[in-house]
Amino acid sequence: MLLTDQQLQDRHNSPDNLKNILHKITGKGQHKTQSRGKDVQNLENPERALIALTAKFDTIENTAKAFNVSSSSVSAYKNGTTSTNPNTRSDKSSQELKEIIENKANKISETALDKLVLALDSVDVNNPKTALTLTTVSKNLADIHDKVKTNKKDSSGVKVTIFSPNLRKSEDYEVIEVSVQE
Repeated sequence: MLLTDQQLQDRHNSPDNLKNILHKITGKGQHKTQSRGKDVQNLENPERALIALTAKFDTIENTAKAFNVSSSSVSAYKNGTTSTNPNTRSDKSSQELKEIIENKANKISETALDKLVLALDSVDVNNPKTALTLTTVSKNLADIHDKVKTNKKDSSGVKVTIFSPNLRKSEDYEVIEVSVQE
């Protein structure tokens, strides 16, 4: 039997729910803290790095939902740590995670820059439609590079300035007079 989220919530909050009946009788179980459970394994560093890099392109909350992890875990991974515990910031696993994130981010950044150069080389100022499309692609690639760049203190980053081609005036064209013969 398939139930909607609303039906599940209604059943969960129903006074006939066994949990609610037991709570009335015993007065226990109202504020039980949720944990991962014993079957849930810790993530490996490559998985944490994927989550960290994804969080650079989306909100922490959306990333947490997408990977079914807590927002605090996403925040910790994004900062290169394996845990929200401040004592783990310099442990071996956190250092390994930072290296993986940096290597993957550099690879993404280099790929984006390579594609950016190719796109800019392909811009044809005589074809405005193609030029507009390629400049949009170039801007998006520059944004990708900027988002994954790990060292924000480095201000020598790439700055792309694109000027639109000059519009041609009627004086730029050769005028040919055409007469109508009857």
